[in-house]
Amino acid sequence: MPECPVVIISATENHSEIMRALDAGASGFIPKATLSNVILSALQLVLSGGRYLPPQLLSIAPRSQHLTDRQMEVLQHLSNGMTNKMIARELALSESTVKAHIRKVFSVLQAKNLSHAISIATEMGIL
Repeated sequence: MPECPVVIISATENHSEIMRALDAGASGFIPKATLSNVILSALQLVLSGGRYLPPQLLSIAPRSQHLTDRQMEVLQHLSNGMTNKMIARELALSESTVKAHIRKVFSVLQAKNLSHAISIATEMGIL
């Protein structure tokens, strides 16, 4: 019944899991920890034809949109364990340019260090 809206209520709050459910056609995703009055409002929204997205998804999603393709490449290489020097060689950049990209990635993702940036990017589903 494609006209019947489906809402997922789950214990997970993982960004990629939420996105997978929405991409599969769910009209909403509600984490179990959500307050009952918010659940009721979310269900009413979906029943009236809307889509419900949890607030943490809305606060995370815009961050990745501010990363350039090159910054995403640098982050991917970092997550694969490459050093700045190796990344510079691989992408035909200077090490200082790679470092500038890394600083920008940390800033956009609001990450404290490399492992934090990788964790955030993984949670967002961009790695």
